Parts: sequence; C-alpha cells; structure tokens
Amino acid sequence: MVVLIDAADGRLVVVRPSRADRLYARFFAARCDHRLAGGETPESDVRLALRAQRLVRADTRRWLARSLQRLLAEASTPARLGGMPALTPECRRRLTESAEAVNHVIRELERPAPLAGQGVAALCVLLRDGRGPLYGRGSGPELRRRLDEVQRELLPLSMW
Repeated sequence: MVVLIDAADGRLVVVRPSRADRLYARFFAARCDHRLAGGETPESDVRLALRAQRLVRADTRRWLARSLQRLLAEASTPARLGGMPALTPECRRRLTESAEAVNHVIRELERPAPLAGQGVAALCVLLRDGRGPLYGRGSGPELRRRLDEVQRELLPLSMW
C-alpha cells in the first residue's frame, strides 16, 4: 500500500507507510478524524492519508450508512421499558426532526461516487461526540446544520 504526501517543494510524492504509521492510523482513528474534520488535508501526513483511505472505502461507507439507519430506526420506536434506552427522549426528538438531513447523508454514503475523506471524518466525529448535537445538548436545527455541513464536505473538491 502506498499514499501520496505533500513534499516540501509542493509536489506529491509516493510514500510506503511503515507498520507504525498503519498502527497509529488504526488505534488513533478518532484523533485522525478530528484532524481531518478540522481541515487538515490527507496529503499533509502519512497517518492522515492512511485514515482517509480507510474512511472512503466502500465497506466503511456502508457501515456508517447502516449506523445512521439504525439511529433513525431507534429514534422512531418507543423506548423499551425496563432497560436502559440507547437514546434519550431529547436525542430521539432531534433525530426525528432531522430525519431528512440524515437520509441525505445516507444517500451520499451509498452512492458509488468518490467521497472526500474529510467529510467522512466529520461524520465520524459527529457520531462519536457524546456532547454534540446528536447525543448531548443541542437543538434539532443545530443537528441539521451539522448534517448539512457533513453532506457538503462529503463531496470532493475536484474530480481527477
């Protein structure tokens, strides 16, 4: 496996990642996702390039689409009695209100067209953030705004 990395002179160079790079990209995926979602380009670092490659793979995209579908299904079903609900009533309400935006993101993930790793990373950050508008405090409009941003970021800036 190889990745393209920005060289000091502005050219892209082919780099063969080390085992340590591959392990870092896997074990520190959340850290890499935050960096990518924050605007760092995959070409700026071998580890970010590895993580971006993994994020845009078809199996990762399918897994994320299924995760969003499960969240929507959970939000639309009554909470189970006697057990700990996976989603709070407030989270259910926000998801239900934002179902259209969630479905737009799901459709983008399911398309066979290329996606930008930064957008997929932004989605992963949103799904992991227990204090964000999905699970924590926030509003339906804030969640929809974040999902709209994710959808825009999923589209590559240019096609080769």
